[in-house]
Amino acid sequence: MRVAILTVSDSVFRGERADLSGPALRERCMQLGWQVVAAEIVSDDSPTIEAFLIACADSQQADIILTTGGTGLGPRDVTPEATAAVCARLIPRCRRAAAPRRRSPSRRPPRLIVFLELSEI
Repeated sequence: MRVAILTVSDSVFRGERADLSGPALRERCMQLGWQVVAAEIVSDDSPTIEAFLIACADSQQADIILTTGGTGLGPRDVTPEATAAVCARLIPRCRRAAAPRRRSPSRRPPRLIVFLELSEI
């Protein structure tokens, strides 16, 4: 699985705060054997978020794009809206989905447990 990670945060982008969620996503992806092909930090700005998502989708370099940040209640927290603006349709029933934890060993590859605010294609 090839993954692109987008961290959205004004304070992280300006260097005022450390990015904790982007590296955590990268680490988990690597634990799963996924290849992180792109990782970027951008400000809470719809056109910038949209541009990253479009560039990743158009280049077909990533099988999945993970975004983190920009989902609060502030006026600049626009990640869900920017994502919706560039996606074709909502993925049904993925708003709050989690893979179950395994109770016994399995030969299948591990699953990532993710809580999604917005899942679109």
